[in-house]
Amino acid sequence: MIFLGTMFDPKDENKILKKSKIGIPNASNLFQVRVLHGLKENGVNNVKTLNVLPVGVWPRQYSHLFLTQKRWSIFGYDCLEIGSLNVPFFKQLIRECYVKKQLELLTESDKEILIYSTYLPFLRAIFKLKPDVKITLIVTDLPDFYDLGKVSALKRKLREINNKEIYRTLKRIDRFVLLTEQMAAALQVGNRPFTVVEGIADNNSENSERRLDSNPDKKIVFYSGTLHYQFGIKKLLDAFELLSEPDLELWICGDGDAAEEIRRMSALDQRIKFYGYVSSEEVSQLRACASVLVNPRNNSGEYTKYSFPSKTMEYLMSGIPTIMYKLDGIPDAYDEHVFYIEGNEAQDIAYKILEVMQLEKTERIKFGEDAREFVLREKNEKAQVKKIIELIQQK
Repeated sequence: MIFLGTMFDPKDENKILKKSKIGIPNASNLFQVRVLHGLKENGVNNVKTLNVLPVGVWPRQYSHLFLTQKRWSIFGYDCLEIGSLNVPFFKQLIRECYVKKQLELLTESDKEILIYSTYLPFLRAIFKLKPDVKITLIVTDLPDFYDLGKVSALKRKLREINNKEIYRTLKRIDRFVLLTEQMAAALQVGNRPFTVVEGIADNNSENSERRLDSNPDKKIVFYSGTLHYQFGIKKLLDAFELLSEPDLELWICGDGDAAEEIRRMSALDQRIKFYGYVSSEEVSQLRACASVLVNPRNNSGEYTKYSFPSKTMEYLMSGIPTIMYKLDGIPDAYDEHVFYIEGNEAQDIAYKILEVMQLEKTERIKFGEDAREFVLREKNEKAQVKKIIELIQQK
């Protein structure tokens, strides 16, 4: 099998983070790493990985003009990371040409390709491969909803052109791996086979986060992720303002168009701690101190049908109680393991935080433990990736 990915070598995370001015996509990186580990767990030993580094362009988003080619190994799989000039257009064109050249060689002996995401250079590179080469595409986000933050009119127009080309190249895909059932209609899958994998839990993770209320003098509400207004971060801030308890704190990690307002509010209210964009390890360490985890993204907007937020899996894996909305893309199997917010106002979020905080500590610990056991049992790497393997093996 050939895997086309957009990952970074875990050993290089801090080094890449220092060069990046917009952060790095930890969630998508974790998803891909877990796919590869799931392949290994299911006995798939021969995987050749072609990879591109998921960083922004020079000079505004990333400090290096050239991305160098390198080889690294993950779970015993060889990974060739493709280098390129790191400027718009040339970056994508170089990647497309190099991947196409590599695939011409690799597909002489290997006829199965697994692609992560609707990254256009990948889709253009596979578009004219012979029909005996079978392509399976993992879609974690619909192209139509890539830019949910504030963007310029020019960027919006370029995105429209890009998406039109993406949907044209999707005609070459043989099978799909989706995060929600509703994605199939939006992607015009038709009669082509697909499977649904909401997320993947790391079944080899240590229980390092399960230290509920590790600081008995504080009750900590925690949020990590994209800080776009459209994802409800302002409502979370407003909800916290309604809670006057002096021992209650709100910790936030991430970046987005609401970051400046969060900085301003943290200066006014010392109970709000804003850590900005930090590494996945630091997120994990901060999350471990929390009493509850919150995702304020509500169910308004068409994109919620196609969304299973990656933080849902990370939150549940932590063993710390999770407060969130019931999105259309979340299966009913998760219902008994999450505290759902009812109502779309800030006071509804505040009420649910207060309700969960007032539970006995032993009850909260039991709830978090049960949620963790559920995802590790039902949604672990081996189980979820087995669905992908069975999809590929279908006649």
